Amino acid sequence: MKLLRALALPVVLFFSSTAHSSPTTSSKEDSEALLQFVAPFAEQQLGKHGAFLPFGAGMTATGEIVATSAGNGDETPLPADIIAMLQELHAGSAAAGKFRATALVYDASVPLPSSSQTSDAIAIALDHEDGYSVVTFLPYTLVEGKLHRGPAFTRPGTASIFKKSIMQ
Repeated sequence: MKLLRALALPVVLFFSSTAHSSPTTSSKEDSEALLQFVAPFAEQQLGKHGAFLPFGAGMTATGEIVATSAGNGDETPLPADIIAMLQELHAGSAAAGKFRATALVYDASVPLPSSSQTSDAIAIALDHEDGYSVVTFLPYTLVEGKLHRGPAFTRPGTASIFKKSIMQ
């Protein structure tokens, strides 16, 4: 656990600036701000590299949005391991009162709501201390290295990040 904290706690800012949201915004507005903060980086990585490793972001009590990352020291970490570490990092930060909302971003394959087809998608799991929890999917295709996005859609989330604080 100590090693995980040492590797996961450094906040890596992927962007030239942080975003801010008012402390009086709704859980949906906070989540939308997080989505707008993380989606461009995932899209950028897909366009440049054709893939991206899972990453996240958290919104502090004051509305500041910071990027989060995690690693275990492996040169080629498994995405599932990074997701688990980010979930643990976000849950710990939420329990400590450091985050009021979180976003976990990963690459997924998901059935499209309009058809039975499956598509690659940027998945953004959004959780808020008020219990709001959704996963927004941004379907995409890569054609000759160029990213083409389909219409976004949302499904209910698991509300696992703030589970402990909601139950208290």
